[in-house]
Amino acid sequence: MVDGVWKIEMWGPYGWETVATGILAEGRYLDASQRHWSQGTYSVDGDRIAIEAMTNVHTGEGHLFGRTDRHFNAVSYTHLTLPT
Repeated sequence: MVDGVWKIEMWGPYGWETVATGILAEGRYLDASQRHWSQGTYSVDGDRIAIEAMTNVHTGEGHLFGRTDRHFNAVSYTHLTLPT
């Protein structure tokens, strides 16, 4: 079971960086930071999680994830390490 509140990280030029707080609940995905919020869905297959979400930028300050548009579809496939 992966439902819960998670720290969302992204590999950046200085290593792993926290970019948002995410909520996974019964296949629904939500995340938010000071600069953006996203909503979508997730699925789990073994130790991998697939997230598809629409990201919305709510500040006008520079780029977010290297993009300049204010709304974009973000798809992420990642290795999931569950706490034991």
